[in-house]
Amino acid sequence: MASPSKTLQRNRKMGMGRKKFNMDPKKGIQFLVEQELLRHTAEDIARFLYKGEGLNKTAIGDYLGERQFLWSFRLPGEAQKIDRMMEAFAQRYCLCNPGVFTCT
Repeated sequence: MASPSKTLQRNRKMGMGRKKFNMDPKKGIQFLVEQELLRHTAEDIARFLYKGEGLNKTAIGDYLGERQFLWSFRLPGEAQKIDRMMEAFAQRYCLCNPGVFTCT
């Protein structure tokens, strides 16, 4: 078990990382990885974003919107085409990830 001073120091660094993330998501993630508060794996980053404690939702959206997979293709300029593409993505995502979203 970590000592109270180490826990306090870790919490302060995590708070700094959240602030950095809210200002610049890439730099925030980089800071947390460098401080060994977060591993640079999809699972750890996803867990960090999902918990979202103290994170700005716009910053989360910016981070997800700039991920590498979006650089591998070009979105069409027409809104209707983008809508169809996003609808197809959403259907496939829900099919591959049942139970992620619960019905209310």
